[in-house]
Formats: sequence, structure tokens, C-alpha cells
Amino acid sequence: MKVKFRIESNAFIRDFEVDFDWNLPVLPRKGEIVSPNIIMLGKIDIESTLNNLSIEGKRDFEGYLDGEQEKNDAFYTWLWEVICEVNIVKSVHYEIDKDDCFQVYPVIYLSDK
Repeated sequence: MKVKFRIESNAFIRDFEVDFDWNLPVLPRKGEIVSPNIIMLGKIDIESTLNNLSIEGKRDFEGYLDGEQEKNDAFYTWLWEVICEVNIVKSVHYEIDKDDCFQVYPVIYLSDK
């Protein structure tokens, strides 16, 4: 089943979204924690994510860049840390798939609250 994670964080200008093919028997409920490892399995566009960083997010990400680590490795390390801070299910909403109006998929909002 198609699932979208929408992550609310000060690191991003707009909520960070990750599409994911959920194959577990149940969806997470409000108040539960979703492992960053699950979210990181989704397809993440590095460049569009970096373009969505807030000033605070850019500053934080630059702290992960050092001369020895590649940009992609630093990005995934940084993103994993961000998701660890905001991995509590705030709510679950349902939206109609834009590609197929007969399909509905859950949108799981993650926050630190």
C-alpha cells in the first residue's frame, strides 16, 4: 500500500515528504514512534530536499559536511538524525491519489509532539 510520510521540522521550509510502499500489517497510530530506518527506505530526492532546507537546516547540515565524507553520505547521516528527533506520529490523514482518483492512501504526519 502506498503511504506518504510528512515530516514537520524546523529544518525544512515546507514539510518533508517521503513516499513509501508500506507492507506491514498495520499502520502506526497517533503517539507511536516510527523508526527512521523505515522512512529512509523510501525514495528520497537529495537535491530537492536540500533546496527545501530552512536557514537553520542548512546551517545544521553544513555541520555534517567535512572534507572526508561525501555529500550524499553526510546528507543521509544528517537526515537520519533529523528524523530521530521528529519521528512521533502526530496524526494520520487520508488523501486521494492524484494519479488514480479511485485510490486512497494514508498520509502519516510525524512531529516531535
